Amino acid sequence: MEQKRVGAFFKIAIFTAAFCHQHVPAVDNEIDAMIATASMKLYRHFKNKPYKYLGVAKHSETFGELVLYEALYPNPEGKLWVRPKDMFHEIVEKEGKRFPRFASVGLRIETVTDVTKAEILSLRPLLETIFQSFDEKAMDAILENHSGFALHKALVDDTLVGFKLGYQHSLTTFYSWLGGIDPQYRGLGIASDLLKAQHDWCKEKGFQRIQTKTKNKWREMIILNVKAGFDIIGTYTDTKGEPKLILEKKLV
Repeated sequence: MEQKRVGAFFKIAIFTAAFCHQHVPAVDNEIDAMIATASMKLYRHFKNKPYKYLGVAKHSETFGELVLYEALYPNPEGKLWVRPKDMFHEIVEKEGKRFPRFASVGLRIETVTDVTKAEILSLRPLLETIFQSFDEKAMDAILENHSGFALHKALVDDTLVGFKLGYQHSLTTFYSWLGGIDPQYRGLGIASDLLKAQHDWCKEKGFQRIQTKTKNKWREMIILNVKAGFDIIGTYTDTKGEPKLILEKKLV
């Protein structure tokens, strides 16, 4: 029994002041799937309650190891809990069946390169949850004026919880255009896993650099990208008069 949702998620700015259109060869259409669990911190109790794994602490008197974890559902008893490490990872028995007391929940990342209008519309509920809006005309304009798209979708138990969407800007540069994480799944390492999946895919396809743009107020995104190896290479003022940062990472 324990409570809450996690805070802090990454955002990638919706860039509507599009680059000048140029024809570049499209990448091969494909749908690849992989399990990315390296930084996932989501666990499910055998009674089907979700928790965020925060780490292992030491008892100050006994030096025993304790797992610190956070409930991701409303619970009046509290949201932060500790349990002996061995007990957290032990197998329990209920009604003749054996289960892990807490089971790690895998994150599945799908890569879609045949990005159609229908695929974009499937993101609408998540976009509206993250950004409180969905600009269908802006989406249509991007689809019409660019090519070589790649959509990386993060799924937990077949539920879409995050994504990163970008397109081929030139023969050597991929532009990471838009992305976000469902507020209920922030702070679980999903943004980092999506970023890694996108960058690995770009390397595999032969891109030499990846670029993105954001506003200074979106600090979480800036920190995430800088930690991932991006440099701030410039600034500009968009069509709405807002200043933006240009970030770029060399892949080779």
